[in-house]
Amino acid sequence: MRNLIIILSLFVGIAACKSKKAVTDTTTQPVKENTDTGSSEWTTIDNADYFFKYPSSWTDNSAAVPQAKLMLMTDASGGFQDNVNLIVQDLSMMGLDMNGFVGASEQQIGAMIGPDAMEVSERKNAGTANEYHEMVYGGNIQGNNIKIKQHVRMKGGTAYVLTFTTTPDRFDSAVKDIDPVLATFRLK
Repeated sequence: MRNLIIILSLFVGIAACKSKKAVTDTTTQPVKENTDTGSSEWTTIDNADYFFKYPSSWTDNSAAVPQAKLMLMTDASGGFQDNVNLIVQDLSMMGLDMNGFVGASEQQIGAMIGPDAMEVSERKNAGTANEYHEMVYGGNIQGNNIKIKQHVRMKGGTAYVLTFTTTPDRFDSAVKDIDPVLATFRLK
């Protein structure tokens, strides 16, 4: 139960790629200085909890996935639709810090997918305001062969899990475009 958020983000990512309902966010801002993703226009989310920018060509499918604060379908083509989702969960009653949450998540991923599923699990930007834990793992989940990159952040007992889901054959090329997008995410 302690790592429900990781499991939820897996199922949200898979379910979203199969969903047909979409809502498009039309608030865009031109960005001239950063075109690493090939996009010159970005949509910005700037609320009380976090700041995040993503290419305006992506589709906001959040209304179709109520478990996610954010569900974005990338403009990639192919059978499985690449996506980025954000799950937010209050963990304050569980008494988990970042280490406890990540440890429990790694155990659950190993149990669900297999002991060799985890490829990367490391802390990034330790001791800074933008500290996060990155996990990269993959395997067969609900009949889909997928690969996932997650950034886990904690603030005040709340976990923010930003997840990119794709297929193993597209991961290496897609992550080059996704990393600059994930890097825009900031907690306030």
